[in-house]
Amino acid sequence: KGYWKTDLSLFELAYERTDDDSRQQRLEVSNLIDLATGDLLHAIAHRPYKGLNPAPEQPSYTGPVTVGEAAIYPGFLNRRVQWEKGAESVGRGSPETLEAAYNLAVPDIGAVLDAFRDQLRHPLAPRDAVVFLQTERVGRIGDRAVVLEDAAGNRLEAADRRKDYSNVANLVRAIGMLGRDKPAVLVRLFVQPVPNTIVALPLAVLTPKHHLRLGL
Repeated sequence: KGYWKTDLSLFELAYERTDDDSRQQRLEVSNLIDLATGDLLHAIAHRPYKGLNPAPEQPSYTGPVTVGEAAIYPGFLNRRVQWEKGAESVGRGSPETLEAAYNLAVPDIGAVLDAFRDQLRHPLAPRDAVVFLQTERVGRIGDRAVVLEDAAGNRLEAADRRKDYSNVANLVRAIGMLGRDKPAVLVRLFVQPVPNTIVALPLAVLTPKHHLRLGL
């Protein structure tokens, strides 16, 4: 069906590991950006609780990944990528790789939200999506809300999805460490049931010099 690509150059922005008790499995996701197109791809492993050892884990990559041939599944904002075991080549991280990834961040939060709303209108689409945003500033508004703002003044609130760990607190610490640098932020968009608004779980912060992962 043509769902494949050759000579992929990828870089892992964040790695997520979550437990799904309803399905009795662990979900491991490597969030990868295609350095040629800016597409955000997911390399995924579903590992059942019973038999975790026989089910191969999803590797996490610290350097740029080159793949000669890979399948790109049909999908929505984030498509799944998969290749034969051992087909990838992992290089050394470099400032050039960070800068290439940083330059692929989307500068318009409004356009990203419109694309996510279009995805939500499809009954079979995922209820969340990972996006890579270029921000003008990130900070607190009032006592609690942490907001991402782009150059046009569009804003998106950051929020956590679990109660025992705070990616948002890590985001605030990361921004304080980076100083005046304008970071690109990888976030997972989802709809907060109350008050039924789209919010963002921060996953990673990137500048041409720093790459900070915010999750466990």
